[in-house]
Amino acid sequence: MAYGIIAGLSLGFINNMTAPKIAAQEEAARLAAISEVMPDAQFFDPDTADEIEYLVGYSDSSKSEVVGYVITAYGSGFSSTIRTVVGLRPDFSITAIEIVYQSETPGLGDNAVKSPSPDQEPPFEVQFDGKPIDNIKVDKDGGPIVSLTGATVTSRAIAN
Repeated sequence: MAYGIIAGLSLGFINNMTAPKIAAQEEAARLAAISEVMPDAQFFDPDTADEIEYLVGYSDSSKSEVVGYVITAYGSGFSSTIRTVVGLRPDFSITAIEIVYQSETPGLGDNAVKSPSPDQEPPFEVQFDGKPIDNIKVDKDGGPIVSLTGATVTSRAIAN
């Protein structure tokens, strides 16, 4: 019982020490993803519609020209809830997507975020660029997005 109490207290202490650092790293990754999916925007304002929070991107400080919108989408993958930052143009076509969190099966679902080289975007993410949001489906559902081999659930979660 003493070992259990000591282990529990130690884990609680370590969690309290690392939680703020983990939250700061997640926020930094989110901000980097926002810049990645909406590179033309210099200023962002948060907004809400139908209880969905999003950012409105503007090209200038006077906020007179809307260049797009950024939303964080959540999808239930095979092993985790996948968080994806999505950039949309004013006509609601996708500028880019950036998967900021996933814990999918190594070698299958996690291929959604793998790049052939460090200076290239992941091929799965690139498929979404320029597509209108009304036709974002995987190929097995009649859409233009080619599913990851062996990871249709992950592919559908990101597309949905």
